[in-house]
Amino acid sequence: MNENFVRFAKVLLKEHYDEFYVVLGQSNSTGILADQLILFAESRDLMFTIDWSGESGPGEIANGVNTILDKINVTGFEWDNNAFTDNIDFSKLERGDFPPFCLQQ
Repeated sequence: MNENFVRFAKVLLKEHYDEFYVVLGQSNSTGILADQLILFAESRDLMFTIDWSGESGPGEIANGVNTILDKINVTGFEWDNNAFTDNIDFSKLERGDFPPFCLQQ
């Protein structure tokens, strides 16, 4: 495996890296590894993905952020999706504007 990929995977997966390595074996295809890393990290609630154009359903980004924070034991923050979205004029947002705007808040 590529050294940079291994370093990134270890940071992202932390204590789950050894399990990931065993699951994949000795594959050297970076493209396949990247796809598998994303799927593996999502299955362990270490990351989440969203469509670039927006949420599939209300609260998808907030739920993803809250799940990851819980997983890494960050306390004292809970994303209140209703309070956040109540202040957004969705008629002024273009397709793809919401995810980056949401994460900047």
